Formats: sequence, structure tokens, C-alpha cells
Amino acid sequence: MNIQQQSIKKNEQNSEKIQNETFQYRLHKYYSVQQNKWCKTLAFNQNSTILAIGCNEIIKLYEFKQGDLKLFKSILGHNFDVNCLKWINHKNQLISAGHEGKILFWPISSTCHQKFIMKLVIHFVPITCLIMDIQENFLITGST
Repeated sequence: MNIQQQSIKKNEQNSEKIQNETFQYRLHKYYSVQQNKWCKTLAFNQNSTILAIGCNEIIKLYEFKQGDLKLFKSILGHNFDVNCLKWINHKNQLISAGHEGKILFWPISSTCHQKFIMKLVIHFVPITCLIMDIQENFLITGST
């Protein structure tokens, strides 16, 4: 068997392995959370213990344990809809970006107060996306 044939055979084996590693998604009706507001954004923290949800102008924080969600804090700080959420994992902070163009930085713990620690107003139109580099040194935002 030559090198090209070995390479093709290895690629076929990798393809079969990927196909065999499929998984299924299931909707758990007992774990769903009904909202009367528009929820535009969701974000898990690094270890998937806290789920942040942007519901209209409110950020709701849920403790996530073994598939169960328990609301432990609602945060107000935006005047209009929260469009984006992003965790800063090495500082356990949450960044929220809103329809009014504000970016807010929140310290997150189960005992934290509802006060942001930094506010940036760099857009005069709705912020529609935000992302950080892997080292969490740069924040890039987009708007309409």
C-alpha cells in the first residue's frame, strides 16, 4: 500500500469515527422556563453553572445544576432590550450589550448587588453582537 492509499484509508476511518460519535438532543418539558418577555440572548459561564438570559431590558441569572434551572437574580441596567451577553471567565464577570448602545460589565456571584462596575457608550445604535479573543483582552462589538 502506498502513502496516498494509506492517507485515503485513514481519512475514511476518521469519517466513520465521526459518524459513530453522534448524540441526541432531548427537550425536557420539566426543565423549561416560561417567559412572558422576549429573550434574545443566552450565555453559560465557563463551567456551565450559571445561565444568563437577556429578557427585554432584564438580565436573569439562573443556577444550573443537573439540568435544573433556579432563578437567583434579576439585574436591571439597560433602558431597552439586552441584545448580547458574554462572560469574562477569568474574572467571573458578565458583559451585556443593549439596544440603546450601552455595554455594561457586571460582577457575578450569588451575593452580588445589582450594580455594574463599568459602563461604555461607544455606539449610538443598537449593539447586535460582541465577542472577545481567547485571552479575553479584546472586546469587539458590532451594531446596525
